[in-house]
Amino acid sequence: MNEFLKVKRSLWGPETYTDLVSQYNNDVYPVIGRMDINEITPPILIALLRKIEGRGNINTARRTRARIDQVYRYAIACGYTAYNPACGLVDALQPHKVKGHAFLNADTTAFKKFLRAVRDGGKLNEIHYDAWLLIVYTAKRRSEVAFAEWSEIDFAKSLWQIPAERTKTGKPHACPLSPSAIRVLQRRNEQRRNQYIFPHASREDRPMNRWMIWQSIRRTGYTGKMTLHGVRKIFSTHAHESGLWSVDAIETQLSHEISGVRGIYNKSIYLGERQRLVDWWGSEIDSWLGTK
Repeated sequence: MNEFLKVKRSLWGPETYTDLVSQYNNDVYPVIGRMDINEITPPILIALLRKIEGRGNINTARRTRARIDQVYRYAIACGYTAYNPACGLVDALQPHKVKGHAFLNADTTAFKKFLRAVRDGGKLNEIHYDAWLLIVYTAKRRSEVAFAEWSEIDFAKSLWQIPAERTKTGKPHACPLSPSAIRVLQRRNEQRRNQYIFPHASREDRPMNRWMIWQSIRRTGYTGKMTLHGVRKIFSTHAHESGLWSVDAIETQLSHEISGVRGIYNKSIYLGERQRLVDWWGSEIDSWLGTK
């Protein structure tokens, strides 16, 4: 398993890789980690997966089976074994649950209450709260924000260059920064101590734990009602419904691929409109938070 993770690491973003390692350490290694690869049987794997299902994590159990299957296919290709006990287990598992990211209706009153609940009851320290605010102001993904480095920020141009290895599309992304986002970054810059904008609390060589941002939602009672990804959905809905911005500008800000002929053109042509878009969104957030 460790060899498989090492070989495949370059193909995954940091968030995916961290999730894989965490799941392996928590669910897989305690059961089969010390067993010889040829001693592992379908009933052993079924028992492992049943434990995950027993926690109510149906989809996680199915993903775990798929990842074990990947490891065995790699092992067969390398000549370590000739048998894959994870193959054919799908029908023995509970069916996949289709569930989108929970998010509030794009009602400004509900979202305003949520933003204030995180601020007043999320119990985040300054670093984690500022990371949360940057997610809100930019509509970026959690790993893009949590692992951000100072070398990516151009204060003079109000621009954040997110490298390809940290984006879901695998392509670099230029994100314009509103005055509100710049205010957050300047606050963090005053306390800069290493290359990370949001450094780890005790490890100087690491960025913050990205899961700490999620705690803000859990502590405010919005679990099942709102997610970090839900912020992106509300940004998209509110921007579209305003009628002020082109579809391409909104979708590009969300790092979504634009299909067809329009997607061929350099996305930097939307940078001016996206700057105005995030400025407008930042002002909306500030007014809802009462900081304006």
